[in-house]
Amino acid sequence: WQAPLTTAGIIRAAVLCVVYFFIFPLAMGWVQTAAGAELPVAEASVVYYLIAVLLVFLLFWGFLHRDFLRLLDRLPENLTAFAAALVGWVVLDFLVRLIPLPVTDPNEMTYRLEYLLSPTATVVIVVVLMPVVEEMLFRGFFYGGTRRYSRALAWVLSVVPFALYSVWQFAFSY
Repeated sequence: WQAPLTTAGIIRAAVLCVVYFFIFPLAMGWVQTAAGAELPVAEASVVYYLIAVLLVFLLFWGFLHRDFLRLLDRLPENLTAFAAALVGWVVLDFLVRLIPLPVTDPNEMTYRLEYLLSPTATVVIVVVLMPVVEEMLFRGFFYGGTRRYSRALAWVLSVVPFALYSVWQFAFSY
C-alpha cells in the first residue's frame, strides 16, 4: 500500500488509541456497574467492538475507502497473497504446535469458552470486528505513522504494542 498516513490521520489515530485502550475499558466497567450485573462477555464485546468499528469508519473513511478501491483494482494479486498467507499460517501454526510449551495459550482457551457460550457473537467479533479495529490501530497507526522514517522502527512499533496488548490481561491475572 503506497498511501502514507497523513498528519491529521496520525492525530486521529492517536486519539482513537487513547479511547480504545483506556476510555473504552473503563466505560464498559461503568456500564456493567450501572446495569447492576455483568453483561455476558460475548454480547458486551459485540457492543464494544461495534462502537470501535464505527469510530474507525468515521475517523478513517477516506483512508479506508481509497485503499479498499486499490485492493479491488488488484484483486487477483491480493487474493493470491491472501491464499499464500493462509497456507503459510496453517504450516507455521502446525510447526509451532509441535513445540512442547510449559503453559497453554490463554487466548485460545478464552475464545473456545466464549464460542461455546455464544458462537455467532464470537465469530463476528474475532473474524470481522476485532481485525478492523486492531489492524487500523497497530498496522495503520503504529506502522503507517512511522514507516516513512524507518521501516525497522515501524515494524517494532507495530509488533511490540500488539504483543503487549494481546497478553497484558493474562500477565496481570496470575
